[in-house]
Amino acid sequence: MEISEILKNLREKNKLTQEQLAERMMVTRQAVSRWENGETQPNTDTLKLLSREFNVSINTLLGSPRQLVCKCCGMILTEDDLISREADGSFNENFCKWCHADISVKAALLKPNGRKTDMKIYETCPVLESENFVMRLTKSEDCDDLFQVYSDKNAVPFFNSDNCDGDNFYYPTKERMAQAISFWNASYENGWFARLSIMDKTSSKIIGTIELCLRVSDDAFHNMGILRIDVRSDYEKEAVLFEIVTHVTPHIPELLGCTGILTKAPVYAVERIEALKKAGFSKSEHFLIGKTGYAYDGYWTID
Repeated sequence: MEISEILKNLREKNKLTQEQLAERMMVTRQAVSRWENGETQPNTDTLKLLSREFNVSINTLLGSPRQLVCKCCGMILTEDDLISREADGSFNENFCKWCHADISVKAALLKPNGRKTDMKIYETCPVLESENFVMRLTKSEDCDDLFQVYSDKNAVPFFNSDNCDGDNFYYPTKERMAQAISFWNASYENGWFARLSIMDKTSSKIIGTIELCLRVSDDAFHNMGILRIDVRSDYEKEAVLFEIVTHVTPHIPELLGCTGILTKAPVYAVERIEALKKAGFSKSEHFLIGKTGYAYDGYWTID
């Protein structure tokens, strides 16, 4: 739908005449008429006023020419009611409303660029090496190997997609995998989370990833480090997971400046649960409260 038709529909829906809208926008009635006839378009300042008047985003006014994506969590903003707002009520099309609401909570802990003052991982991301694996920051050239991980339907049930806006991390095309890697790398640059690829030293193949981030929240897991481990289904084994967990865990407090570590293991993830128990983790009695208020179970913690 063209902007001319959108503006006319919104004006009529709000029971305004062209004269009344013109007065509110501080333009002439002829200007409004030209907008609705498609002869001209409102300038940037007027678009902002129209956005407030009709309670819709500028993207919606323009006919949704862009796919809006939250720059914090990656959520696709398909509806205006998902978009964040500033204190004056205007839309902020860069973030979803939940991530934007976190700003006041994070302000006491984070630098202006969004990074916690003692999060060393964003200064230099280390390369971690165990007996069988090397773990380092994910690169674009990992795409082919990671596609084998994230297109593995048998592995998807073990991926932790809690609080990820419906993304279950099943990527059936290399294009979608490349997009995910690009987002992961941008998230590291912005200090949101770090995603490390896990390389099997024997095969030199990337067999999964690790995500590390700090949880800033109002629930029981505030200021704890989140450890997400995604591996190919043939690597979802107690010995493999134990080696990865025990090698990464000791570094997390220093890298994230956190007070403890939590990770997800659903009840059916028997190999993962055994690895976590062996590594010293215990099942938490608390739920992780998502940004929509949903409570997630299945978390294991270690101090």
